[in-house]
Amino acid sequence: MVQCTGNLACLSSNFIGSLFSTGLSPSTISSHVSTIGYIYKVLDLQDPTQSFLTKKNLKGCHSVLKSPDSRLPITLDILRKPITALNHVIPHAVNRSLLNAFFLIAVNGFFRIGELAVKTKADNVIARPDIHFDYDKQQMKGVVLVLRHYKTNVEHSPITIYVPVNSSPVNCPVRALHEYFTVFKHSTGPLFQFMDGKPVSYSYVTEQLRKTISFIGLDPKQYTGYSFRIGAATHAASIGLAENVIQNLGRWNSKTMRRYTRLQCLSI
Repeated sequence: MVQCTGNLACLSSNFIGSLFSTGLSPSTISSHVSTIGYIYKVLDLQDPTQSFLTKKNLKGCHSVLKSPDSRLPITLDILRKPITALNHVIPHAVNRSLLNAFFLIAVNGFFRIGELAVKTKADNVIARPDIHFDYDKQQMKGVVLVLRHYKTNVEHSPITIYVPVNSSPVNCPVRALHEYFTVFKHSTGPLFQFMDGKPVSYSYVTEQLRKTISFIGLDPKQYTGYSFRIGAATHAASIGLAENVIQNLGRWNSKTMRRYTRLQCLSI
């Protein structure tokens, strides 16, 4: 604890230290500090809670008491269950086709949900013209997806993602995407759209995922949109892919991918 008198910033830091020692959560400590700051603003006085020292102390509380990430992976094996649940929780067949393709492509392509479903701007998601199927003598071998906007794209260069056909007649991402295109015949705009041409939103996907996860008896707080990416990294590690390969597949610029590989969570 900082020992000083006559300095409001130091007193504020002492207050934070006192709250921290009682075991309060970082959010509760921040709420108490915000209340003090509000009083100073009302009285038109200099706010000590906005000082460099106070902000650093609050940041330290959040770092030390950071809650562990409880999100679990949706691996390729686990994915079969929410895919099956679509038949029970999604009433319209066209939307089942959409979500089936979305879920399978998300895991197999290491996609962030925001790269496939619109949060704010439709221009930031993968586009329909950037999708091409790969054929060899009229036999479909895979799908090529060109991703132009992604989190670590500091050089603003597109990246090509190749997803091959797999042997599963039900859980093949390439066949699922091809089936989606037989129903949704748009040639422009975002890859994933509704029948009326509106882009599929981030909130829609996460809500439907929550429904399918709940239906199969799992905790939707533990299986979220991030679970697709966690599942992709975990599956890749489970089959023995090297870290640098997983890092490239997931478009990570650092060893951050280690936080996504959770081999201890493979069974549900």
